[in-house]
Amino acid sequence: MKFDLTKYEKKKTEILEATFECVYEKGLANTGMRAIAEKANVNQATVHYYFKTKENLFNEFITALSDRCIYDILRRYKTTDPPEKKLQAIFEAGRDFCGKNQKMFTVFLECWTLSTRNRRLRALLSDYYARLVRVVEDVIAEGVSQGKFHAVDKETISVFLVALVEGIGLQSHMRRKDFNFKMRFVSLKRDLEKIIIGEAPDHRDESVNVNNN
Repeated sequence: MKFDLTKYEKKKTEILEATFECVYEKGLANTGMRAIAEKANVNQATVHYYFKTKENLFNEFITALSDRCIYDILRRYKTTDPPEKKLQAIFEAGRDFCGKNQKMFTVFLECWTLSTRNRRLRALLSDYYARLVRVVEDVIAEGVSQGKFHAVDKETISVFLVALVEGIGLQSHMRRKDFNFKMRFVSLKRDLEKIIIGEAPDHRDESVNVNNN
């Protein structure tokens, strides 16, 4: 029974990975069960067996995408790490999401766009942002309680941080070579650290080659 469950979950993961590739290539609205089945190298009946409907598949896809992003932050630090190190890990995750993982950012951009007209999709993304902001809030609250951070409002700073990081990512995605993402991100990170910590850590290493996209 344990083996069957592992096999079941593996097949679902393969279909979700195929969904990711299809959404990246075609967009969410133009991705159907048949295209996903072809990408996953299974027949369409198999996709229906695991997810029943296209709506169920997309709901699980968005949830899996959100879980992956949250996990990518949490895996970068230990619960016993000091809050300053956790904050740096959050910045690193944001930098990689916006600057290095263009496929992931493109898929999220597609979901953001469609969520304005899709109540279910909007609810799923709302849940994701609530979880994401909560991760940042916990780190900010820990730093404030230990006297490592300024007595900032954790809710406001957390929303502010997420919004600014994604805003820079969006400009980089749209403007491409016209926008120096590395330079802008280092500058943004430094300014936010001044608000949260006070004197920002030494960024000399980060600033090297910031003129290279």
